[in-house]
Amino acid sequence: MCFSEKNFNALMATAIMLILVIPVGIANVWLGYVVGESPCVLCWWERIGMILVGLLGLFILRYGPRLRYVAAVFFIAAFGMHMGLRHLGNFVQLDVDMGLGASILGVRTYTWAAIVYWAVVIVMSLFLIFIKKSAELNADFSGQRSVIKPFSAYGKVVFYLSFALVISNGVQAFFTNGIPPYGGKAPTDRMSLNLAMSSKTWERYVWDRLKSFNLKKDYPQRPYIRGVFDTKKFNEKFADGAVLGAPKLRLLGTKQIEIKMNRGEMIASVSYDEKNQEFALTSSYAGSYFTKDLKNFDKFAVLDYQNSWNLGHTTASAFVGEDLLVIGQNKTAYGLKRLKEPMDKVIEYRTFLQTSGDYGSYFEKGVDRYTKDGRPFLTMIRAKQAYALAFAADEKFMYIISAPNDVVKNVVIGKFLISERKLSAEAYLKPAKGLELKQKRNFKDYYVVGAASVGDQILAYSREYNTLLSINKNSLEVVQAYEMPQMSEPHSLAVGADRLYVLGFEGGKNLLYEMERPF
Repeated sequence: MCFSEKNFNALMATAIMLILVIPVGIANVWLGYVVGESPCVLCWWERIGMILVGLLGLFILRYGPRLRYVAAVFFIAAFGMHMGLRHLGNFVQLDVDMGLGASILGVRTYTWAAIVYWAVVIVMSLFLIFIKKSAELNADFSGQRSVIKPFSAYGKVVFYLSFALVISNGVQAFFTNGIPPYGGKAPTDRMSLNLAMSSKTWERYVWDRLKSFNLKKDYPQRPYIRGVFDTKKFNEKFADGAVLGAPKLRLLGTKQIEIKMNRGEMIASVSYDEKNQEFALTSSYAGSYFTKDLKNFDKFAVLDYQNSWNLGHTTASAFVGEDLLVIGQNKTAYGLKRLKEPMDKVIEYRTFLQTSGDYGSYFEKGVDRYTKDGRPFLTMIRAKQAYALAFAADEKFMYIISAPNDVVKNVVIGKFLISERKLSAEAYLKPAKGLELKQKRNFKDYYVVGAASVGDQILAYSREYNTLLSINKNSLEVVQAYEMPQMSEPHSLAVGADRLYVLGFEGGKNLLYEMERPF
């Protein structure tokens, strides 16, 4: 039988060489003593895991593939994969060739960590498949045999190399990190055997991190979405806001919206097409309904929002001509393009759950029907961990205004080219010269839930302090503010030729507030 105990031991020794001696040896000897690179805290944990896997491999060579050794290998591999993916996640989002430290064969060490531990899982899984083909190995695994096996000549070479590497890593760890309570560094210094110098940079902050362990750390709380997550309490007193004195807009009237949404009674957003004098009402679950009288609709489209790129909950929409652009809370967008010809049935099936057939996918331009490119991520920088509740658009750009939270404490406005779906400009919301604010106040605590494009301005409605902000599209600064009339649960904004429209909700009914335009 080709898979004998002898062949198994040779393969195991080779695996130890590939998993421990080569990656750890290159990192320790070449990067450490030659290049002078010192591992960071996460690198050390990844390296320690590889050393432990290698030592367990030596135990398997000596005592056979006993169940406890195999189980320990998988346990440490799981730990190593966690550390490698955690480390990789810190840098994978960076630009081309950015990263930490030198590389091995063009790949940085934290990437190798993820690769090596995956290899450990695959190799051990294959060994387990073939163990039963050998009576001796099967007896070792099941506990029916317990013998000490001599190392082969090849096994002795692997053992001595592994032993030397463990000692060498211990020396490097001492000079680089010190002894407890010192516990590693990030970022790292040069590797140096000059103890008088290297000891001055030993750090203990890693233990402080462990003391503050929290699964929800650096993850923002859910945003306010009326009818979905509506636990946030707002201060709707304009006088408590940051702006010193502002004109008050008049309420012109209120209408009830009788159209029923898919999945729930709440309407998430409203947009207005001045050319066709038509409203678009969109639910939190990506259903858009087009109406002139707020009572009936003849055109609609319900997106399959959970398949493909997940949209989360729909929060805002805006007309671009006769087409409707929509975003979800997670800044994933989609669009409904008014069709002049019947929709391709394949695209219709892949994109929509229900549709009247009047709209196709806006962003799937120039692609065939089997390509699904209709949901771009509108990625921001300053607001990377902030949700979006407000969205506006003109013929060239899309504008997103973030909702502040405990991680991103500023209100951020982002400007995206529609043609490229890429960030063009971005800024924290701040006043333009001439707009007077109260002393030591800013716009950080404003909570924008609706926006619309008007000429060279973006009108943004903040539920906090019940304030309408006028933002210049070029400078992205607030040039004027207006006090809004009192409304019940306002949560979306649209603009018409001579008035503003705000969605509200009261007594189980969707309302549309009409008020004068500021300009």
